[in-house]
Amino acid sequence: MRTYKPHTTFAMAVRERGGQRGAALVLALSMLVLFGILGTCYLRYMNLTVVEGDMELRRVRAEQLAAAGIQVAVEALRQEVLQANRYVDRGVTREFSFNTYGAISHGDEGVSGEAIPGNPRLAIAGVTIHDESGRVNINHAPAEVLQRLMGIDAATARKIAEYAAPGGQGQPFLSLDELVTRNLLSQSQYDALNLSNFTVFSAPGSQPGAGYFNVNEASPAVLAAVLGLSEEQATRVKSAAGDGFTSLAAFGQAVASVTGAPATSVEGNSSLGLVSRCFRVVSEGRYAKLLDEGAYQAAAPNERGRYLSNSASGRVEAVVLFGDDGTYEILHWRRGRGDAGGDA
Repeated sequence: MRTYKPHTTFAMAVRERGGQRGAALVLALSMLVLFGILGTCYLRYMNLTVVEGDMELRRVRAEQLAAAGIQVAVEALRQEVLQANRYVDRGVTREFSFNTYGAISHGDEGVSGEAIPGNPRLAIAGVTIHDESGRVNINHAPAEVLQRLMGIDAATARKIAEYAAPGGQGQPFLSLDELVTRNLLSQSQYDALNLSNFTVFSAPGSQPGAGYFNVNEASPAVLAAVLGLSEEQATRVKSAAGDGFTSLAAFGQAVASVTGAPATSVEGNSSLGLVSRCFRVVSEGRYAKLLDEGAYQAAAPNERGRYLSNSASGRVEAVVLFGDDGTYEILHWRRGRGDAGGDA
């Protein structure tokens, strides 16, 4: 007959329950550690998201500064066109400063801006203007001009000239590098070009208006190719201009005095003109905290970065074509993403 021992069964049950409670405690501690790790990771992720958002905000502000620089340059060029006087230097970078505000309020006294708390901000745009009107437009240049200026054979020059012509093999060139992508020039031929001699913007459309090529802005090399002169002769013609030719008749006289050809020989070229209407404007925006405004202003340009933190940059390039009445259209607009650094 089997003997029942209640104390033995109770002891086993206690041990089993104690083991279960221990396992539950280990599981609870494990889950606590896991959730702690997940919480830490989430906080780290949120911190990185905030930092990334701040960097993106600074980049956007820098791009807006670059776009503002374009508008400042366009207005200056517009006044130049309207007043028939040159006010803006070509190829020289000018720096414009802009105000920054933490908030804008609308009150009884009008609109006012509230300063950003903390360090003052640097908000500038460096603007450079390039004149497209003194360059050879590959969409409209005769083959012989392309041959002389590009240093290529006659067959290749004809192919380029015919490609963009009305009824030709293709469409007008939208950028100079299409000379390679359309297999008209090899990469080595393209790399050998002085790209500052060429443009695709100065005369849009299949039938450009008269006078789109500004002889006053053309380099001797370009002028030589357009007129069929030697570069030495073109340099002498340019030297006769002084501050610039004021009439095509005076320009024709200068060409005649150098070449011996009749002064009327240039009058048959309807592309020749004396004013610029097409400009490429490049604007570099910079947004940053000023750690020491006085030291920044006093420092040399290559040392100024020491007095900035949280710096961001942006770039905008635009090509603007003006009419005689000062109206304009944007032919090209390209934004470039700049850098956005952390604390210096």
